Amino acid sequence: MQKLFILLFLSTAINLVSSAQGYIILSNNQKIRYDKLKELDHSLLVDLYGMKGKSGKREIPIDSVLGFYAETDEVLYYRKPSLDSLSKPYQFMKRHRPGRISLYEETIVTRTPYGDSYSSCYYMEKGDRFEKGLSTILLGAKNREKLENLKSLVSDKPEILKLIDENFKLDTKNLTAIVTKYNLEFFEMPNTPNDTSRTAELIIYKRNTSNPVKKITVEVNGQSVTWPSTNLLVLKVDPGTINKVCFGKTCDLLEASPYFKTYYALDVDDNLVFSLDRKTKKEATAQIKQIGTKPPHHK
Repeated sequence: MQKLFILLFLSTAINLVSSAQGYIILSNNQKIRYDKLKELDHSLLVDLYGMKGKSGKREIPIDSVLGFYAETDEVLYYRKPSLDSLSKPYQFMKRHRPGRISLYEETIVTRTPYGDSYSSCYYMEKGDRFEKGLSTILLGAKNREKLENLKSLVSDKPEILKLIDENFKLDTKNLTAIVTKYNLEFFEMPNTPNDTSRTAELIIYKRNTSNPVKKITVEVNGQSVTWPSTNLLVLKVDPGTINKVCFGKTCDLLEASPYFKTYYALDVDDNLVFSLDRKTKKEATAQIKQIGTKPPHHK
């Protein structure tokens, strides 16, 4: 029993990072394509794409790395400081929500003799502050301690701070809602692209087509957009921008990656409340086929 407990405790620190082929993005936005990726304490050891032997291996200092993404996922994992003294001085995580407060999600796999289980840790970044926001594996009392981090970060907006009262439940849904509401208060309209030939794509598809919503009202950065009969909307925007997208009265901020297409599944509940769920390319392609629509072309 003692050995099993130690195994479980150690396994919770394993970061779920894809080993598939992909790209490392350096801080200067240079892309390096790789076949394999291994994390070391202060660097990344990569097998360069299509190269064999010693000449194909390269060690990249971790301080020069912005992040990486696997070709199958097309989700950028950002390098961020580790807040766990027992692990490496850095960790990789995807950005769950962009804005004045960036919300990051780290997926953790716990390996036991009975199989693997998954959980998430959320972190909040504002300026030079990087704080823990929520762990889906911790008990309520432990997570309540993180409420003070959230309160501190939104304290410059008293009307939002007031929403975090004694009845506030800290979970993924509510944390995301508070951060999104706060970020919408500081949203600035992106500039009109100087080069209209260089655009990024936000791809939004309605996951549940059986829901009887006759008309979906869409606004993108204040401009009305027609929801297509195919239930798949492709928005061409400026790369690297944050865009305000509203479905009815529900608004969210979507980040347009300069490196790949970005996919979101659109859901609507019985009260006609809309929500967006970020999906990988693989997940989105499968779900889009299920609703009878052809996925967007990939170059």
